[in-house]
Amino acid sequence: MNKKFKALLGYVRGLNCNIDFTIQFYNDGDSIDYIDFTCAKNPGFQMSSNMEQIFYDIAELYAEDLYDGGLGSYGDGSDYFTVDGTIYPDRLVFESTDFTQYGTEDSGIYYDRDEDGESVSQYFEEFDKFLDKEGIDSLEITYDGGGDSGQVHDSYSSRKKSGTITREIENICYQLLEDFGGWEINEGSQGTIEVTRNHIEVMHEWNTNDDVTESLDIVVTLDNLKQEDEE
Repeated sequence: MNKKFKALLGYVRGLNCNIDFTIQFYNDGDSIDYIDFTCAKNPGFQMSSNMEQIFYDIAELYAEDLYDGGLGSYGDGSDYFTVDGTIYPDRLVFESTDFTQYGTEDSGIYYDRDEDGESVSQYFEEFDKFLDKEGIDSLEITYDGGGDSGQVHDSYSSRKKSGTITREIENICYQLLEDFGGWEINEGSQGTIEVTRNHIEVMHEWNTNDDVTESLDIVVTLDNLKQEDEE
């Protein structure tokens, strides 16, 4: 690999122009989707095929380090991550990585029958009828949404049994979700509506989608270049 890397550096010296690159890796960091090369002095620059293969091989050697330096340290994330850097006449630098981190943010609302009963009395009354009909004292209903579509699931669960909710109960659930405007669009959200004789609680969870850039500053030289058989 040292000879190949030396040839790549010599190629850059011959161009008299540093080569900037962007690599897109698959999420697991084990394989490359594509690589783009640019040369500021030559807008129409195209990397020679043999030099591109050498660079490809080196990038794969460092794939795990690049993954660990960014997406891998954040947990759940996008299907791909990109790495930007530059090849100089004497070194190769993996400068930064960009990816999308997926996460959640908790929210919710709580209604107490004694304290909030007047404002939501119709909700408690309708739930009371349903609890009486089903012979239970509490229930949970789940919902989820995203990409401009959302649904309240038509079943409930409780300590004693599970069953199907009525249209009236479904409508109340949608009214409760009006407090979470946009719960069914873009990244979406999910949650649980918990009902007892004395309270109604919406335990809401927003899905988040954050673009992240992390500095890597991994400098590769002939003296510290990883080898293909290195574990």
